[in-house]
Amino acid sequence: MFAYPAVICFSVYFFIVEVNTLLNAYKDAAGIWHEDRFRPLVTAIVNLCLNLIMVQFWGIYGILLSTVLSMLLVGMPWLFKEPVQYNFLKNRCLTVFDTAR
Repeated sequence: MFAYPAVICFSVYFFIVEVNTLLNAYKDAAGIWHEDRFRPLVTAIVNLCLNLIMVQFWGIYGILLSTVLSMLLVGMPWLFKEPVQYNFLKNRCLTVFDTAR
């Protein structure tokens, strides 16, 4: 079994994954697929680099922390920026509501 700090790290990881899933569902509902094509690749590269560095110092805690950090610092801001930039700032939502009338 893992120690209590590892359980806390897994819980934080689960929370971040679920928030990431929520943002991903919102992005998919907005139809923003082409603009998001490099986010998984960049997040995975950052995650791999951080994993290789942090596992030497902290073991399993370094792996969990690097995964959470790559999602928090790269993936989630990217996911948050795209719907705002491509839907709200370009008034695409208003166009959808105007055509429904």
